[in-house]
Amino acid sequence: MPIIGRRASPGDKGLRFLIFAVVLVLPWPSWAQGYANGQAAYAQRDWVTAESLWEKEAQEGSVVALLGLGNLYDFGLVGASDPERAFSLYLEAAKAGLAEAAFNVAVMHDSGIGTPQDLDAAASWYSFAALGGNARAAYNLGKFFADGVGVERNETLAAYWYETVAESLTSASDAFAALPPAPSNESAEISAPKPLAMEVFALPAGAEARMAWQNRSTVSDATYRVDLIRIGTDGIAPLATARTPGSAVAIDLKSAETPFAWRVAQVAKEGYATSAWLTDKGEPMLMPPTGIVQFEFAPDDRRAEGLAYRLGGAMERFGSIIVYAEAEQDIETSAVSYRYPQDAAFAADVAAFLPGVGVEGALLQPDQDMAPEEVHVMIAFDRGED
Repeated sequence: MPIIGRRASPGDKGLRFLIFAVVLVLPWPSWAQGYANGQAAYAQRDWVTAESLWEKEAQEGSVVALLGLGNLYDFGLVGASDPERAFSLYLEAAKAGLAEAAFNVAVMHDSGIGTPQDLDAAASWYSFAALGGNARAAYNLGKFFADGVGVERNETLAAYWYETVAESLTSASDAFAALPPAPSNESAEISAPKPLAMEVFALPAGAEARMAWQNRSTVSDATYRVDLIRIGTDGIAPLATARTPGSAVAIDLKSAETPFAWRVAQVAKEGYATSAWLTDKGEPMLMPPTGIVQFEFAPDDRRAEGLAYRLGGAMERFGSIIVYAEAEQDIETSAVSYRYPQDAAFAADVAAFLPGVGVEGALLQPDQDMAPEEVHVMIAFDRGED
């Protein structure tokens, strides 16, 4: 997508891409008597006609038209420059999923033009734009992490974002190569990520939640795990999960109206550290879950199923998220398993209520895919247990 201008941020060293994206300029023959759309008028520098056409297209739902109008007002192409109005239009287009508009929102937060300077918000919107495929946003985000601007300095995350766009941006490739060798982090402690922001984007094919965070250190071989839970009148339940070595992730939602809470954890084989649960309004969850318990039982083992629902009902009253599932194969014996050493006590508490298992019966299963604070319970009540 072409660019037509550059902004210098107060105090900026000129190393970040403070450049605004504009709408795609389409070739249009000079002899044309009319324009098919605002883009075509813009290509011929007919700013007034572009404004008129884009206003109509924006009313019909075109997010590209919103970006184009923002560009006209930002650079004063149809009168005096109005960066505040431009920012509002960019933001509207960004929330509709347009990565180029999200980049412009980030740049304006970064530079303090059209909106007060807010480097935390700039880091968030660079993250959202990078998730949408904007290479310059990924580069700027890498620069933030490399310099500790807007986020805590983290060269591992800087390297991640530089590397994602190194093939398309020479500046990112050079920045990646210039980073010092990654430390082994063998003695580093896992630290809890700090959420930056979350936005739900209403896309043509549905909705998407994009989450961004920062972290002071990244342990070798660790990844970040994001968990979403649905919040409803009938309680809370797992909604979605995603993993990434980076500092932002996008998760599909069935609807932009789905109420949920989310958290992010840095996870490694030896353990995890999690953020607090936040609602989709950005507020701390008043009564966060105390853990996740998944019960499994054979389809024909009705006594096991009944016990699972009785135990699950009791645990749910104490704040645990409960999941019930029929096992794909027969279960020979009851068992309790957990993924991370930190969850041993929780797993032992659950096992204590299970006939034939007891406190010592909880087993560490590091190869299973579980969330932090999650325990799996397999019940085989009809296999000789009373």
